[in-house]
Amino acid sequence: MSATKLSLVLEDQSGHPTKTHFDDIYDRLFLRISSSPLPASSSSSSSSSSLSSSSSSSPPPPPSNPNAFERTVMIHNMGQRWSRRRGHLLHVVHCNPSVVIAFGANATLGTVTFPHSHHPSHQAQTAAIMPISKYLRKVSVFGSSLNRKFMASDGQEYRWCHRTVENVGNHEWACVGMAHNYIIAHYDLKPPEREGYGRSGHTLTIEEPYARIAIELWYEDGTIILVAQDVGFKVYRMLLAQHSSVFADMLAISSPETNHDLVHGCPLVHMPDPVDDLRLFLLAIHDIRVNQRLNHASHEETISVASLAAKYDIPHLRDRALERFVSFYPTTLDRWTIVHDQPSSLTAENHYSALRLARKLDLASTFPVIMLAICDHGIRGILSCAPEPEDLSTLLLGFSKLQNMQRAYVYRWLYRLSSGCTSPGECSADKGWMLSALEYTFQTDTHYALGKGYSEDHLAELGICGQCLGDAIVAQKHGRQHAWEELPSIFGLPTWAELLNDSGGDSDSE
Repeated sequence: MSATKLSLVLEDQSGHPTKTHFDDIYDRLFLRISSSPLPASSSSSSSSSSLSSSSSSSPPPPPSNPNAFERTVMIHNMGQRWSRRRGHLLHVVHCNPSVVIAFGANATLGTVTFPHSHHPSHQAQTAAIMPISKYLRKVSVFGSSLNRKFMASDGQEYRWCHRTVENVGNHEWACVGMAHNYIIAHYDLKPPEREGYGRSGHTLTIEEPYARIAIELWYEDGTIILVAQDVGFKVYRMLLAQHSSVFADMLAISSPETNHDLVHGCPLVHMPDPVDDLRLFLLAIHDIRVNQRLNHASHEETISVASLAAKYDIPHLRDRALERFVSFYPTTLDRWTIVHDQPSSLTAENHYSALRLARKLDLASTFPVIMLAICDHGIRGILSCAPEPEDLSTLLLGFSKLQNMQRAYVYRWLYRLSSGCTSPGECSADKGWMLSALEYTFQTDTHYALGKGYSEDHLAELGICGQCLGDAIVAQKHGRQHAWEELPSIFGLPTWAELLNDSGGDSDSE
């Protein structure tokens, strides 16, 4: 998976407003919308949500007459795609909702509830309940009821508006930031000409920078809230303590009464970490299939998990994340070739983040390959990642050396005729044409220091003699290996053997 951050694109399976599933096309978020008549006891039903919460210090009281409401709509965070849950109806029944919306007679607005489950560590908990009209408020007193604003879990105000109320392009519904008037999410109907293939074809898209305020890391029976950059994650206190000695010590010395969140009924701790890093780190901790998860983790997730696992002293998670990290930056030419040939959207900035992590965790063997990856983006890429002055000098000089290395190793055969050449005139002309193309790269933002060179079939098509062809194939193969062996010196680093020794002898094993 590339490091490019993709928006959540949730497919609306049925298109029914109260009975459907929203599944992300990249399997990152799965929501179930269900509806049922409201029982008298539902005002104390269990669960919670990170999508939104009240900003008040204590929840408003539940309605005095729950039976006044005739129907509820519930949003469940399912954890996996609905198609994989068929035959597991019992799980669905016991999957507590994250949000409960109650409606009165004739679908009149009732309440929105962010419930809590009864956890053994709590004597009692009360749900955060508020009238829908106060949570999802009209933008103006005399404005349309299809244009409403709310406060999300990041503390910012947003508004949902319908296309009939405001120009929101081709979107049926759009969620717009109140501060900057940007569309952060939108619901789109299937175009009439598109085939639905048994599904509604409608989609809910949440733009990437705002995906973090969707329902995700907020467990209804969680016992602690960790907040980073105004985004909260309700997770399990004891699970953190069991995995991390740092969390164990931090929680041991803290008083349960300190920073106690009255709305959610548990301690609240502000974290100094970037919210995206903390989210990925907590997802790894709470995933029982974490090894499988990290086997396929993206570059971004790998760096986030490895960095915070090291910071909070979770050795098994750190080591597993580092195994994945090293696989992005192999120390052998054969493995590097396989990785390098795969499509990737990683940027120079992504690789420079990896370099900072590698230095922090003393992964010296990855330094040359990470620097090579940065240089693969050319001088513009080097400048775009805003490296430290010393790194900038090393990378720019390294890029220049990589371009010169093309002449010295992989493509050295272009600058001379083979001793047994049978067609000196024709071979010189053909090599001259290829040489001109190679020399042109010195005027561009690219290098081919570790390029595979020309294939045997390509060289045969060009018409060079058999002796020169054989010499070229051998020279390219040996030249690539020689260039790889010299790679550390390009960036002023020790030899591969010394770097591997400094890294404890570990290298990629895939």
